[in-house]
Amino acid sequence: MFCEAHNLGRYVTFLVDTGASNTTILCPQHLGLNHTQLPLRGTSQTAGGLVNTHSLADVILLFRIENGDHYYASLDEVDVTPSGINTTRYQLLGMDVTNRFKRFVTERRRPYFEL
Repeated sequence: MFCEAHNLGRYVTFLVDTGASNTTILCPQHLGLNHTQLPLRGTSQTAGGLVNTHSLADVILLFRIENGDHYYASLDEVDVTPSGINTTRYQLLGMDVTNRFKRFVTERRRPYFEL
């Protein structure tokens, strides 16, 4: 399931990944980020094996609420892991964000988070 957040003047599509602990930027070059200039956080185990993970600090995700208002999710950091696949434009929305909501449902293939 996918959702969108606003970033750097444009919308970014996130895959809602209930198996991911942390929100992760998979293809930083599409967001104008150079992951090699970010601090190395360590390695993460993924379905594709171990990958180097960098850290982007002080991130705010902006979600549009159905009534027209916005919800801001402030994160101390997100993981940045270059996927090596230049065509992906999806990022991963992890449990560090989804756990902030009372519940998560889908209607007509669109995700809804209840505050």
